[in-house]
Amino acid sequence: MEIAECFLGVFAFGKEGGEVARKLFPEEARGDRLRLLRKGQPTEEHLQLIQELTAQGFRSFTVESEDLARALRERTGADFKVEFPSRGGRLLRASLSSLCPKEELWELARSVAAQEVREKASQKEELIILGVRFLENLDKYLNALYSVVMEWYTLHFPELPRLDLEPKENLAVLSLGRRGELTLEKLKGVGIPEPAAQKVMSAAAESLGAELPPATLELLRRNAEGLLHLWKLRDEVETHLDGLMAEVAPNLRALAGGILGARLLSKAGGLKELACMTAGHLQILGAEKSYFRSLRGGGKRPKHGLIYLHPKLRSAPRKLRGKIARALAGKLVLAARVDATSGRFMGEEFQKKLEERLERIHE
Repeated sequence: MEIAECFLGVFAFGKEGGEVARKLFPEEARGDRLRLLRKGQPTEEHLQLIQELTAQGFRSFTVESEDLARALRERTGADFKVEFPSRGGRLLRASLSSLCPKEELWELARSVAAQEVREKASQKEELIILGVRFLENLDKYLNALYSVVMEWYTLHFPELPRLDLEPKENLAVLSLGRRGELTLEKLKGVGIPEPAAQKVMSAAAESLGAELPPATLELLRRNAEGLLHLWKLRDEVETHLDGLMAEVAPNLRALAGGILGARLLSKAGGLKELACMTAGHLQILGAEKSYFRSLRGGGKRPKHGLIYLHPKLRSAPRKLRGKIARALAGKLVLAARVDATSGRFMGEEFQKKLEERLERIHE
């Protein structure tokens, strides 16, 4: 007996190709039934139909899905084979236009698609992927505007970039406006440590910069305040992503950190996709252009991609980075697989094994 299903219900076809029995889905539950079928799970109608057919003496059935066959085999104890496309499936699909008007089919497809979109949007993995995309674009925007604003302000205070302050500290100085009006109290008030504030005061007193019109300085000051606000927003996004990673992939977060783990997950397209990667693929994830260029004979094969952001790799001697990248990628893949399957927290164990491996590499 061949079993086939569609949006209307479950149908049984005999050896001669004719329909033997059917179980239709309730109209109000068609969307739920279709979502079960897409996941390879049997519906109530499958179980009812199989029960009736086995009561008539049928013991062997053919379906088109391996997952469905496995689930039905476990639930009913009958013998299920897989064939795609099956004869029953072809017969059912050929007769769809006579079973249901096109308008009804379109409305059902729309409702199922809408529900899947809602489910997809609620997944935290998707939130992480979109959050990382937002963070990357925000970084590009911040870096571009920061370089232009600083270049503009150095006409007035050219010594500032040579003081080796952090970008946010440079913007804090810029937000105070004219260099001649800087004071130690004002600098400390915007979060600059006293040693750095002393250097700024000394450089401002001996500056050779030009005087800018008050309107220009005011515009620069407001731009600096806006960039500082965006930088604060960036920090909040990072904190939010770190919290999501603690829920979605705690082992990956423990080994790579929340932000690097989120970048790897986003680049792979999801936790399941990351877990299915080989260690070698994860190692160069983010450096695909360099990798394919090397295959065409255009340069050396990259030793690492995004994982270079890991502090253990970034601070390592250049000659050891290849070995460290391989060791790190192997542990990251294992962490992702545990997160994607069991969900058991093994972060501390992974960290310990990574430290032991890195110690042997450094010997």
